[in-house]
Amino acid sequence: MKHKTYPQYFFIFTLSLGLLACAQHTYQADAEREPAAAREAPTVPPQEGLEAQCREGLEQAPKEIFLKYLAYWVSYSPTYRIPNWVSHELYKESLEKSCAKRSNKFVADPRLDSEFKLKPVGPKDYTHTGFDRGHMAPSADFAWSQKVNNESFTMTNVTPQTPNLNQQAWSFLENRIRRWACGHGHLKIYTGPVIQPNIQRLNNCVSVPAEFFKVVLSDQAGQHKAIGFIYQQSDKADVWKERALSVKEVEARTGLQFFTEFPDEVAEKFKASFETESWEKLEQNCMSCPRPDVKDLDN
Repeated sequence: MKHKTYPQYFFIFTLSLGLLACAQHTYQADAEREPAAAREAPTVPPQEGLEAQCREGLEQAPKEIFLKYLAYWVSYSPTYRIPNWVSHELYKESLEKSCAKRSNKFVADPRLDSEFKLKPVGPKDYTHTGFDRGHMAPSADFAWSQKVNNESFTMTNVTPQTPNLNQQAWSFLENRIRRWACGHGHLKIYTGPVIQPNIQRLNNCVSVPAEFFKVVLSDQAGQHKAIGFIYQQSDKADVWKERALSVKEVEARTGLQFFTEFPDEVAEKFKASFETESWEKLEQNCMSCPRPDVKDLDN
């Protein structure tokens, strides 16, 4: 017997299966996200008395704790419960084999408790605050190793960021810097919050910065050039040119010193000035498994 074929129905059936599979994948990827309708607007609680309360018991705590991970370094502030800065390097060769998947499994660093007797920030400390768990060293920079990528979700690499900043403006900058690494071959990067004396807190004492910095150094062919940025929590567009600064100005506004491994006469030269055109000219895309970088699932 000769059977009839129904190509249009077969197509619809196949498409339905594809959409179902896509929906299932999206659900798995977004498993740790709160439903959009359930998310509050990012807000901080009343601050009266909170700063003094949050400093109780920290008289003997160090001002700064250095934590080394597989591919990045953190200067952590016990006082403010966020990093002072996070440092990592980005190589073209690494991006060319970037196929690791995001775990999206945020974890506390147990060393804060076991070694320093401090209560570590946990993955649920941002729940119902309206703020995203914003990576400082972005997970996509570590997609060359599944183990390293998983470790980037440690909460000492995280600060509260508004969804607009984290998922849009900050993500645009991170993607751009990866393209710069593809063009330059190697970058050194520092990222962190701008910690000010009047910084606001969540009820669990995690500090909420008003601004974030990032400084980037290229040493291509022995020629040093650098550029810095300070973004605001309210940023949501691709504003990298408007936010671009010299590293020297970022140092002045943060009170930090970057790239201290260089002799003063070398560092002073590349820290003092910046321009955007040469960075744009060397943008390339070299990631072997470009991920739809996930607008980021850091909330």
